Amino acid sequence: MTSQRSLSTVAVSLLLALTTAACGGTEKHAAADPSASAPATATATPALTELSGEEILKQAQQAMAQASSFREVGEVADGDGNAALDLAADRQGNCVGTVRERKAGGFEVRHSATQTWIKPDAVGWQALIVKQGASAEVATAVAGRVEGRYLTAGPGDSGLEGMTELCRTMSDIPKGLAGATKVVKGPVQVTEGVLSISLTVTDADGSSSQVYVAATGKPYLTKLEDQASTVPTQIVFRDFDKPVTVEAPAADQVLDTKALGKQLG
Repeated sequence: MTSQRSLSTVAVSLLLALTTAACGGTEKHAAADPSASAPATATATPALTELSGEEILKQAQQAMAQASSFREVGEVADGDGNAALDLAADRQGNCVGTVRERKAGGFEVRHSATQTWIKPDAVGWQALIVKQGASAEVATAVAGRVEGRYLTAGPGDSGLEGMTELCRTMSDIPKGLAGATKVVKGPVQVTEGVLSISLTVTDADGSSSQVYVAATGKPYLTKLEDQASTVPTQIVFRDFDKPVTVEAPAADQVLDTKALGKQLG
């Protein structure tokens, strides 16, 4: 679906996009709480299960648009395999989590309405620095000095704009659900521990995805799957309406984009 493809594009390109910044943590969301999900023995809500597939998808779209926060965990396809992500975001602009891609490495993100911090891993730092034009030797030396530190940018600094794109999934997911041209309702089944209604959703371009909608409580998405690509994509949704807290890293652990540019000198 549209939402999956946009997630894939953003996640895979983010580390390399950070090279523009060079020119110029601990996540606070809780682990999935089994008690917060509908138990597998719960009975599906009749009013929802009696609706058509199109109507159920619309209910899910509205529920996702109204959620104050959620967490998404899964893998999105890229050209070399899969990029893994674990992100929690809310409607106040807070976002915390991790993204990892096989060749470009991984990074932790802490993003608020006023500040963004990125902590690449060792592979991520080297990929970023080499992409900037530095030799492998220089990249290794610089990465050794900055590894374990966060790269930051404040309001008005375009260096980490890609992060705001990644953290926009709160609005991207409902928009992606709106692009369906055909919806086929499947059975009610337990998906990720949640009693869910299975939907096969087809977009205008003919691509299809499996969408699972919670059959009890609010009709939030349980899971998205795209098996059509050579590398399957799947995203699990959980921790709805839970607080997302962004903690600023210690000052001595932070390097701003301009300082990184000087290090590359």
